[in-house]
Amino acid sequence: MKRIFYMVLIAVCFSACTSKDATTLSFYNGLEFKIEKGEKSLPIDELVKEEYFNLQKDATLQIPLYRFLKAKEYRLFIGIPYDTSFEQLANFLLPNIVLLEQEQGTNFIYKKYKKDNYYIAEYVYKVKNNVLAVFGVSYLTENIAFLSKENLSKRLKNTQDEK
Repeated sequence: MKRIFYMVLIAVCFSACTSKDATTLSFYNGLEFKIEKGEKSLPIDELVKEEYFNLQKDATLQIPLYRFLKAKEYRLFIGIPYDTSFEQLANFLLPNIVLLEQEQGTNFIYKKYKKDNYYIAEYVYKVKNNVLAVFGVSYLTENIAFLSKENLSKRLKNTQDEK
């Protein structure tokens, strides 16, 4: 009987430690990022870190990697800028990459780049005084709608606004 009690207790502990909703990533200040079908949130290993830091090679801003999502056609790197303002991010361009498109609003910045045979989308979202940066990388040459401003923006939700 004691053994069954401990097994149930362990099962309850594990269920409490796992995410209740595997379709969103939760961040500070109630910000959530929707995980799309076909994407997986994966641990940040050395290969992921290397790919992320190669994107920002020679960059002067600090945007530590916080989460990593991988899909068949693309990868998403989510960083939380450190000691970096929204205005600095608006003026920042990824080095050694061709800028194709840029748009800015009061609480977002969107940039699309092309380098060699891949595309990079940068979406920065401001919530109050906090900023979240999403970098998407696609190795496809066509149909990169999943990295569009519209798609990335609809995936972000500020639950603080709902209260």
